[in-house]
Amino acid sequence: MKNTNKIYALVSLIVGFSILKFLVLDNKYTVTISSYILTIFWILLCFLSLIMLKYPKDSSLYKKNADKMVIISLMVTILVAYLLGFFVGFTKNGYITSASVFFRYAIPVLLIKTSREVIRYIVAKNSTYKRKPLIIFTLIVIVFEILCAAKTAVLIDTEYVFYFISMTVLPCIAENLLCSFLAYNFGLETLLLYVIPYSLHTYVLPYIPDLGNFINSVVFLMLPFMIYILTVRIVRYQNKEKISLNQNTRNLFALPIIVFLSVLALLVSGLLRYRLIAIASDSMNPVFYRGDGIIYKNIKYVDKIEVGDIIAFQNSGRIITHRVLGIVETPEKIIYKTKGDNNNVKDDYDVNDKDVIGVVEYVIKYIGYPTVWFSENIKRIKG
Repeated sequence: MKNTNKIYALVSLIVGFSILKFLVLDNKYTVTISSYILTIFWILLCFLSLIMLKYPKDSSLYKKNADKMVIISLMVTILVAYLLGFFVGFTKNGYITSASVFFRYAIPVLLIKTSREVIRYIVAKNSTYKRKPLIIFTLIVIVFEILCAAKTAVLIDTEYVFYFISMTVLPCIAENLLCSFLAYNFGLETLLLYVIPYSLHTYVLPYIPDLGNFINSVVFLMLPFMIYILTVRIVRYQNKEKISLNQNTRNLFALPIIVFLSVLALLVSGLLRYRLIAIASDSMNPVFYRGDGIIYKNIKYVDKIEVGDIIAFQNSGRIITHRVLGIVETPEKIIYKTKGDNNNVKDDYDVNDKDVIGVVEYVIKYIGYPTVWFSENIKRIKG
């Protein structure tokens, strides 16, 4: 009970610092200075946790097996990423252009992640008989990190929000859940074997696959799930539990989910001929509604667009999907007159051929609503 209260005290410090950071530090200091303050906070909190709870002994007998699974998973993930790079190309890593750039970005990440995981390990080993403190710590860290990222994220429309969820929110949740699982069942060594390479791979490799941020995050999002699947069997064996004979059946149920998420990732990324975006307004009712997802086909030749087609085009940094009412051809360009089916008047702007990105082909009901909801609430929070 005494140690539980100490853990809650540490959690309270994280909550208190997060309030101070969002209300004062982020408004008073630059992003760089605020990052340095964040680094110092986690280091000091790490030392405080060592003083309050001391460093617990690692009693796991199978941590070496877990270490091997983590290393294998990391190697497989990096290999897959670089094999994909042979199809889409590679780009030079901008973080290692100079020592100053590397230390400015990589070292704070290393210090924050290491300090955070030492604290997590101490909390986990002091939650052996009561997991609630570890669960609360994990949830607070997830919320804290997502809010930190949201503070500097560009969330001007549903597409950017989808990217934010895919590249920041989901990886953050997956990483923290896995870290708490590893900390509780294995040792700090296993935890850091996963966290440090996972956090620093984009900073230390001279050339990285040019997959785009979204696909890169999807590839590395599979890493926590792979590690969990491989290490959970070690935990069961360690606890002398019988591995369920229905394990393969559950894996069969998981396979369609993985395939679905992979196809969804490819559709959103734009690597395929077709692309998926969420609809944030009711301007095209009843063809599709706010919260629906539409799949548009990328087009190379705009002269194939006809009156009556629903096109996706860029306007003021947003993607809009409206119907073509008229086409005006000039020697320099093609101009499209557009209107939302549910709007009373035509659009008060012209759409040039260079702004058109595709023609709407399919509608998927409701799939984009979580993205729309998240976007509106983030904008409301930001003010």
